[in-house]
Amino acid sequence: MTFPSRWVQLNPSRSLQARLGLATGGIVLLLSILLSWLVGYTTSVQLQNTQGQSLAELAYQMADKLDRGMFERYREIQILAALPPIREATYSQPARRSLLEKLQSTFSDYAWIALIDPQGNVLTSTGGILEGVSVASRDVFQQGRNKTFVGDVHDAVMLAKLLPHPNGEPLRFLDLAAPVLSEQGQFQGVIAAHLSWAWAEEVKKSLLEPLGQHSQVEIFVLSTDGKVLLGPDALQGKTLTVPSVQKVQANQNHYLLESWAGEGKFLTGFARAQGYRDYPGLDWLVLVRQKAEVALAPARKLQRQILGLGLICGVGFALLSWLSASRIVDPMLEIAAIANRMRQGDQRVPIPLLEGRDELAKLSQSLRYLVSTLNGQQEALYQSEEQYRLLSEALPQFVWLLDPEGQVEYCNRYWYNYTGLSEAQTLGCGWEVALHPEDYAHTRRQWRQATKTGDPCEIEYRMRSATGEYRWYLASLGPAHDQAGRIIKWVGTAIDIEARKRVEVERSELLNREKTAREQAETANQLKDEFLAVLSHELRSPLNPILGWAKLLRTRQFDPETTDQALETIERNAKLQAQLVEDLLDVSRILQGKLSLNVATVNLATTIQSAIETVRLAATAKSIQIHAELDQWVGLVAGDANRLQQVVWNLLSNAVKFTPAGGNVEVRLEAIAPYAQIQVIDTGRGIRPEFLPHVFDHFRQADSSTTRQFGGLGLGLAIVRQVVELHGGTVQVDSLGEGMGATFTVRLPMMQAATETEPQPSLAPEETSLEGIRVLVVDDEADMRTLASTVLKQAGAEVKLAASASEALAVLRQSGADVLVSDIGMSEMDGYRLIRQVRTIDQDLEEPIPAIALTAYAADSDQKQALSAGFQKHLAKPVEPDELIQAIATLVKPKASR
Repeated sequence: MTFPSRWVQLNPSRSLQARLGLATGGIVLLLSILLSWLVGYTTSVQLQNTQGQSLAELAYQMADKLDRGMFERYREIQILAALPPIREATYSQPARRSLLEKLQSTFSDYAWIALIDPQGNVLTSTGGILEGVSVASRDVFQQGRNKTFVGDVHDAVMLAKLLPHPNGEPLRFLDLAAPVLSEQGQFQGVIAAHLSWAWAEEVKKSLLEPLGQHSQVEIFVLSTDGKVLLGPDALQGKTLTVPSVQKVQANQNHYLLESWAGEGKFLTGFARAQGYRDYPGLDWLVLVRQKAEVALAPARKLQRQILGLGLICGVGFALLSWLSASRIVDPMLEIAAIANRMRQGDQRVPIPLLEGRDELAKLSQSLRYLVSTLNGQQEALYQSEEQYRLLSEALPQFVWLLDPEGQVEYCNRYWYNYTGLSEAQTLGCGWEVALHPEDYAHTRRQWRQATKTGDPCEIEYRMRSATGEYRWYLASLGPAHDQAGRIIKWVGTAIDIEARKRVEVERSELLNREKTAREQAETANQLKDEFLAVLSHELRSPLNPILGWAKLLRTRQFDPETTDQALETIERNAKLQAQLVEDLLDVSRILQGKLSLNVATVNLATTIQSAIETVRLAATAKSIQIHAELDQWVGLVAGDANRLQQVVWNLLSNAVKFTPAGGNVEVRLEAIAPYAQIQVIDTGRGIRPEFLPHVFDHFRQADSSTTRQFGGLGLGLAIVRQVVELHGGTVQVDSLGEGMGATFTVRLPMMQAATETEPQPSLAPEETSLEGIRVLVVDDEADMRTLASTVLKQAGAEVKLAASASEALAVLRQSGADVLVSDIGMSEMDGYRLIRQVRTIDQDLEEPIPAIALTAYAADSDQKQALSAGFQKHLAKPVEPDELIQAIATLVKPKASR
């Protein structure tokens, strides 16, 4: 009997005593393991931090020693360059060499020191090495000419075979150089030195010796790009890419636990050399690494010791727990039996009170208290539910309760007041009838997802009111769980966000408008860039033949035929450039709404014929036939004859330009009541369909690339549209595509009552004489003065020239003039101030001196300003010689006729 009883006490599945013993032992063991891990982890972290900071400090010390050592060499080379034996040529070469060798003996890491003359030849050096040899192309001379120079580590080149190799290793140097200047500041040469890189190795050894070899600490010195300058032989010259290199390249001084490829994990401290005082430094990167297993070994040892101690304690506590558990088990079994009866609903079961103050006594007291408390909690629960109901009814927003499947069980009064639905219509899924039809799908989708995952959700939708109005609401739904974590209800609220939605719509519309405006600005900017490129090309192109022929005519002799051809080319290209400028001014006037029309009765047949004659020469040059079908009985139109001729000329010029040699251009004029219709039809290259809507846009061309075949600014057709629309007409273009030609159609309203007028015969121009007229020409450009003088003298005028306004006033006071021709834009005093002073001078004269403004300021506003300032006429540069002569003749009659 004893054996089975003892076995039951040891069986954990049947004995609480055994379970307590095992649980206590297990807990102690688990705590020991956790404590071991925690202590090991904490110790590792602290040790890693301490050791890492030590390595980072060692890296900083190495960088600082390198910077301070280089600073001393930096100052030595500056001081050496300023010594009289180096600066003054009166010292002998042996004396200079002795000085250099004395410095080398003082600091043996100087491998070689030399004085280099201004031509780059070694004048004198330690040991006489390389004396007389040119080092002009070396950085040590090129950089040292201007300032104190420090070069990074490099292998020996010229000195590789001239200096001994300690330990048989390749020689590596640092270059130092400084300019040698006389007392007057004149360049005398360069003092240069090669500092042996073995010096850095000695610095490294001085830092590592106190640590001992057992520490396995290694120091690296790297260039700014990560190349190893100083370190283990296996890594010498290689570029490192470990994370610590990237950190120190970013000017961070710290440490990292990182993996080195093929070598395992290392604790790496790093710092960056940043110079010292006025020595700028070479930005060396210093890494100090130690194997992680060596650095963290003490923490691992402590962790093992704690784990062993925990195992021993766990076994001991398990045994003690098993022995003491029997005093606890019996009272607990009695209490458990009472609790089981209570669980079965027997609330009247008497609960014994155990004597004492231990846990079992307290447990019996708690069970008695529990029964009396349950009834109070049920009453409190009822009161809480009633308070929640009152609160939800008072809230000015929707409040719902839903079952776990999402069926509505309760809605507050605000819901019924807003929607006008009854409780029967709302409960379950009935509430969905108030949803806006467009919001139904996404609301159901989000709600199904929430009930599937059990996560809270927010949904925005529109709800219909009792009046039929829809307003935006933001619904928030969250699950309520029981003690087991199961969802027993969903609680939902919804607030009115109509005002916020309106703001969002307004903001969205504003953003869309901003986006559209930005896209339009970007398009306009692109068009501007393309136009400026074309403008530059089109303005420069005519200058090439003008400058070329002008140069040839000045330097060579040609036969009369070639000379005439050259002058014709110069004149044609000058007119082309003037037309480009005039087109730009027209576009400017159009964009500012300042293009004015001199309206009169216009015979379109005459206007078209004049335009045809203007382009006939260009058409003949390409063997293009121009056919005109002009209905002479087409009624007259009211308009500006010159502008309408410009419209036809632009259309004909385009047709000739884009029609290949041997092609045809047809011009038609007919009446399509109540309009006069002009059509220009060509057999040219045609227009792509996608470009047709943009034909009449400013600065737009079908081909704006640098390889385009046809020139032009893309302004002609834009001017055509604006002029035609100012006349109350329309213009359109039709083309079947590239290679299919194009048809431009202009329609202008005809006058209601038109009378035919006989065309006036044109009078042959007579040569105008300026015989005896004294002309004063004022212009700060010498070429313009010379040209004006030649033109006017050929017409018989007596010409005086002035290069400035003040010079012109002196001429007027001294000898006077019959007419003044002045530029506007001049230095010191412009043309406006000049004419005002002239009008002050001629106040005492019977007739004021006539004045003409001859200027490159050609806008309508410039003309008005010139006339209001006191000029009688305004001529725009470039001006035709006959136009200038005729303008003077209209203001002053020649003496012969006076």
